[in-house]
Order: sequence, then C-alpha cells, then structure tokens
Amino acid sequence: MATSNDKIEFDEWDILSRNCIAFEGNPHVRHIKCLKNGMFIFGNLCHSASWQLMVEEPSTAAYICRLDARLMTYEIVCQLLQKGIQFRTMQNTIAQTSVKPRICQPVPIRICRYMFTHRDYNAYVQERSQLLNSSCGHAALLCGSIVWCLAMETMSIDYALQGPSISASVEGCGLFIAAGDKTLCGDELSQDELDVLCGVYYCETSMYSDFFLSYLTITYFFQ
Repeated sequence: MATSNDKIEFDEWDILSRNCIAFEGNPHVRHIKCLKNGMFIFGNLCHSASWQLMVEEPSTAAYICRLDARLMTYEIVCQLLQKGIQFRTMQNTIAQTSVKPRICQPVPIRICRYMFTHRDYNAYVQERSQLLNSSCGHAALLCGSIVWCLAMETMSIDYALQGPSISASVEGCGLFIAAGDKTLCGDELSQDELDVLCGVYYCETSMYSDFFLSYLTITYFFQ
C-alpha cells in the first residue's frame, strides 16, 4: 500500500492521466456525477431503462469506471450483483415533502432464557421469504454483504434490473435524494427489515424489564 511519501509511477496507477489505461478515458467517467450527499450517480449508459445506477462508495465508482467501456448499465449491474457490491437503482420522481413510513414485520422478541429450536428457524425462513417477495424485497439484492448473500439464495438477479418498485415510485416509501433540479427515488429497507432478513431476535436479558434487549442471530445456530 502506498503512503503519502511514496512516489507512484504513472504506469503503476490508472488514476494518473499518463497511464496507458487511465480510466479517465473510459466513457463511463463522462456519465458520472457526484451528488451533494457524496453519492455517485451514473447517467444514461446506452440502455432503455427508466432508472439510473447510483453508488455510495468512491471505490465502487472507480471499479465501474475500470470496467469494459462497452458495458451498458444492465451489464454493469450484473457485474456488481455477481460480486455482492452495494448499489442502488434510482429514477426521477416528484419532490416529496415527507417520506411515508412502510408497514413492515417487526423484529421478533423472545423472553428471558428462551430456548431456540428448529421451529424458530423455520419461522425465520418463512418471514424472510415474505419480506423478499414483497414489492421492495428486491432491494436486498442491492445491499451487498450478508443481506445480498441471503437474497441470492432464493431471488433472481432479474429483479434488481427492474428498477425502483411502486413502493418508492408511487407510494412514496423509500429513499428520496435531490439531484440538481430533480428528485430521485429508490427502494430502501428499514433497519428492522434488514434485521428480519438476517434472523435477528430481541432477547430479554432480565426477568423484570422489557427494555434490556440483546441481539441474537438465529442463523448462527441452525444454518
């Protein structure tokens, strides 16, 4: 890893313009825009979808700019999905004065000293399936990490190519971001929904209080 005192030659780093494969020459760079919130949105990359690709990490934006210049948005998204890299699909919408909360399955609670069995794991699998099959369930594919891994077990990546669901675009439940004079919307899972997908339970740690709860991931015991 290079430090601030190291001198990097132009043929060792593709960020430098003199590099023979400098990614600044990749057409993808011309379509990228950094929003005020620090996220990166990629404009129309020669495809007919009504949505745009957005990423949060600069390293992900750089990864996309290093991909084959001939790849279109659908193909780039497939690359991200295959590697479990987090991204979002966003589309233009009307400005929202407030985001509507989405009714979702709460994180299950168990009493103090509760003994978990396979019945609890089966219940978790059923709840996870219901959430993944919901209108915004495909957002799990876009999350990366363990959530992406769990979603890939049962979902096709085709769901991620459909763009934001009606939950965000019509019902007003999701993520809304200002992009210049436009407003973009996309699906976003709540923390409770992410916990349910990962098999998290709240477990009481005291017989006399309902407020001291600890996290327990049931997949740790029964996978």
